[in-house]
Amino acid sequence: MPKQRPNTTNTKGAIQLQATKQELYSGPIPHPEILSGYDNIVPGSADRLIIMAEREMEHRHKMESEIVEAEIRDSHIGMVFGFSLGILSLIAAVVAIIFAPSNAGAIIGGLLGVTGIGSIIGVFVKSTRIKHPDNTERRGPEE
Repeated sequence: MPKQRPNTTNTKGAIQLQATKQELYSGPIPHPEILSGYDNIVPGSADRLIIMAEREMEHRHKMESEIVEAEIRDSHIGMVFGFSLGILSLIAAVVAIIFAPSNAGAIIGGLLGVTGIGSIIGVFVKSTRIKHPDNTERRGPEE
């Protein structure tokens, strides 16, 4: 049986063209075209969606302000308590040295004094650090 050859007649190939369009939109309210679609389906819904987004933004700003105020208050309270602890430790050191003049009084007074000075230094060093949103601590404005 003779071999059959494939049909070798020239046929022009068809060119196929395909175009794709992609749109991305990000924001607190839908894309304007989508928003108008909502308004076409339910009249007035576009206004309600915008008002809802505005209220959410106001709420978020209020909550962020309250969080910042609470962090400032907590920082100040921490500084006051840390400073008070340091001063009380220094007073206890002086009292221990005065009322127990032996070696034990000097050792206890020295330890209390070092603890008091360390807590005061720690409070003020920590208060000069600024927390950033990425949870890293950086030096204050002098850098």
